[in-house]
Amino acid sequence: MRRREPQEERPDRYLPVRQVAETLCCMNQYVYTLIKEGRLTAIRIGARAIRISEKSLSGFIESNKVDPDQFNV
Repeated sequence: MRRREPQEERPDRYLPVRQVAETLCCMNQYVYTLIKEGRLTAIRIGARAIRISEKSLSGFIESNKVDPDQFNV
């Protein structure tokens, strides 16, 4: 059997706005707002197509987690 080499950091994937909006359960426009504010990293691939970095999305989600001890209803 062949040994697997330790995996290096995998390359970033880029997701369409629609998929990011579905992941966050929000409207596409909110995703565009996050891009404009610099809170998500995106690339343009053509005149209209925009893709969001999956690592950027993961970082955004991680940085916006709510601490249960700090959560007031």
